[in-house]
Amino acid sequence: MARYAKQFKKKVYAIDIFDPLVDLTTYEKGTSMADIYVDHLAKIGLTMFKAYWFNVGRCSNVITIPKDSRNIKFSPHQLFCFGFVDGNHSSEYVTNDFYLVWMDLVPGGIIAFHDYGSDILCVTKTINEIIEKHKEEIRKLIINPVNHVIYIKKRAN
Repeated sequence: MARYAKQFKKKVYAIDIFDPLVDLTTYEKGTSMADIYVDHLAKIGLTMFKAYWFNVGRCSNVITIPKDSRNIKFSPHQLFCFGFVDGNHSSEYVTNDFYLVWMDLVPGGIIAFHDYGSDILCVTKTINEIIEKHKEEIRKLIINPVNHVIYIKKRAN
């Protein structure tokens, strides 16, 4: 995504607390995201930040914000054309991350969420509630069931 955005001289903001133990959301089968992250990181021998940096370290247009997304406020002049949310899977974070992007999303812009329709049931439930609440502001929904992504396009004014 960063390489694509760079062609248009656009920045990519990555917000992450980089602590694998924070997301205690569980899959339908009962395994927590924290357990999955810790297990995967142990297998590859990296910290969460090092695994992230391995993928984006050479992307000069990526702005890394190593904070909890609940504590982020963008400047009033910051606008987004696209937001991709794949963070903490709890309802609180999904809702927070929606508003973090949606409030500054340009008309016609898109916010996408990963894990929609997956076996992390609270993600789908929360996004459905958000869609219902904001249905008058939404122009289009596109669901990719294979990759568990939903794209929500904001209505133009």
